[in-house]
Amino acid sequence: MILRSGRRIGYDNLPIDFDDASNEWMANKKKLASGVFEYLNKLTTFLLL
Repeated sequence: MILRSGRRIGYDNLPIDFDDASNEWMANKKKLASGVFEYLNKLTTFLLL
């Protein structure tokens, strides 16, 4: 990020692999219906929209 002073902090271009992130996110879930997922570890079930 570029600050008003012109100083740079942090990273501007983070290498994010969205395909890999999606696969990791879905690894512990089972798709039940449109927008509904159940966690495979059976601790909790969430409605994800």
